[in-house]
Order: sequence, then structure tokens, then C-alpha cells
Amino acid sequence: MNSALEVILQFPILSGIILLIVSPVIILLIRKAGHGCKLLGLYIRAPDRAAWMTGDLSPDEINSYFQLLASRHDACPRHGNRRIDRLHWQIYMGFVHLRGRLSHTPAGIIGMVPAARWYFDNYNFFYKALMAIQANGNLIKFHSMPALTDAAENRYPRVYSLARSIVSSSKFHLNIEHVFTIIENYLQGRQLLARELWTLPDMLTLCLLEKAAEQSRAVLRIINVKQEADRVVNHLSARLGHDEAGIPHLLRKMCKPGLLIDSAFVSHFYFRLKSMFIADKDIESWLIEAIGNPANQNGVWLQEVLDTEAENETSCSASYHR
Repeated sequence: MNSALEVILQFPILSGIILLIVSPVIILLIRKAGHGCKLLGLYIRAPDRAAWMTGDLSPDEINSYFQLLASRHDACPRHGNRRIDRLHWQIYMGFVHLRGRLSHTPAGIIGMVPAARWYFDNYNFFYKALMAIQANGNLIKFHSMPALTDAAENRYPRVYSLARSIVSSSKFHLNIEHVFTIIENYLQGRQLLARELWTLPDMLTLCLLEKAAEQSRAVLRIINVKQEADRVVNHLSARLGHDEAGIPHLLRKMCKPGLLIDSAFVSHFYFRLKSMFIADKDIESWLIEAIGNPANQNGVWLQEVLDTEAENETSCSASYHR
């Protein structure tokens, strides 16, 4: 081994050829190892972002807001800013996690959550949109975008903050006229670089995907709650018809704190038992006793929960089939 190494060192040209052959392999292995670490969740998360805008604003209020936003958007040139890269990967991993969870969720549960079906059906669209932003090295162009100097904005690119505000103000339903009006008002107080304007469509897409990824967490929570309700009902089914007096105690014992007042859990638990031909009054009495509040308050609360859940499922199903 030592003699072979000595021979190679004596011939610089041979050493260079070997280095040219080996280097790409080493670089590829390093990149694959880095990608594998990211898939395992070992990656740097994007810094916190500002909260999404809430509330209904009139057109005049929106115009005033963006003029004020422009006056606050002091930015400076910044190179090597990888915040959008990290955010892009974080969104991607959020959708990968969502798809993995949905793939292992029983079809019956997914069928009861219209939003879960929507995410499942549109996963390929999300994936293609994320890859389109990344294609041909497009993420690199965000590295040198002017970044906000305000510490509260965590030095994100100015165009990202603008795109996020546009998406929020439009209630996550964009139209060209609305976007053009906002940009015109913004430009009255702050000029944007041409490359910022060119990247604005990609930023708007990224912000919509970011919001969709955030909302998917709520969908997963509902799925978890409904699966927990299934587990509880399956465990209690052995006691139905006999020894029903101990069901409220078992409910308190089996359910995590706060679960018995969760509307998704209560509604799924109720309709599962109802499908097993259990009387409404029995289900209500078990829940009321398990929660431990006065019966009259719980009866009203329970009926409100069931009515609201029924309305939500009806409206979601109708919109889904449209």
C-alpha cells in the first residue's frame, strides 16, 4: 500500500487523473449524505416569521397598510442569505410528513375529514409547485435579494415579506387586479428592484404553499383526535350492554386531558356510538358524567358541538364534491 502511494506521488500527472476521477464521487457521496440527514429531520429550520394578517380590511385600509409597510421596509444588500432555501425545505418536509401520515391513515378516517382528502388529492400539485421554484437553481437567486434590516423580520428578503402580506390581505385567494393594486400602492412609498419584481410570482407561490403546509398540521391533529376516538370506542364496545355504569370512569381514565371537551373527539365519539345503535341519551349521560360539569350546561354544549360539526361536515362535503 505504501509503495503504491509512493509511486502515485512520484507522478503528479497520475495523481491529478486519479483526483479527477475520485473527486466527483466524493462530492456526490457528501451531497447524498447531506440530503439523507435532511430527510431525517437534521436540518436548520427557517427563522420565525411574522404572524399572518387576520381580520377583514376594506380596500382603503389595505392601501394604507401597504403604504405604511413600504415606509418600514428598509433593506440592505445581502449575500448568502439562505433563509428562503431553509423555508422551502421546511415546507417540503411538512408535505412529506403529511403524505406519510395520510398514507397510513384508514380510508374511513380520511373520508370523514374533507380537508384530508383535499390534501391527499392535491399532494402532487404541491410537490410540482415546490419543484418549479427550485428548478434550474432558482433558489440561488434569493440569496442576494435585499434583506430587511428590521430584527423583527429576521432579515428575510424584502420581496418575501411583501408577498406574505399580499397573500394575507387577500385571504389566501389571489387575483391579478388585487395584486397589481397592492404593488402600485407599495411602490408609492418604496421602490423595488427589477429582480425583486421578477421573483414576486415565485414568492407568492411559496407563501401560499407555506400557509397550506401550516394548515395541514390542523388536519393532522383532527385525524389524530378521530383515531383516538375510534380507539376509545373500540375499547368500550366490550362493555356495551352490560356494566355500562363504569363507562364514564373509563372515559376519564382513557382520554388525555382536554380530549373530552374537544369538539372533533366528542362528535366522532358520539356518531360512532350512535352507529352502534346506542341511545342518544345514554351517550350524552356518559359524556356529561365523564366531563364532570353540571348536566344542563353540558347538554347545551354537547348539542351545540354536534350541530356545528354536522354543519361543517355538510358544507365541506358539498364544497369538495363541487
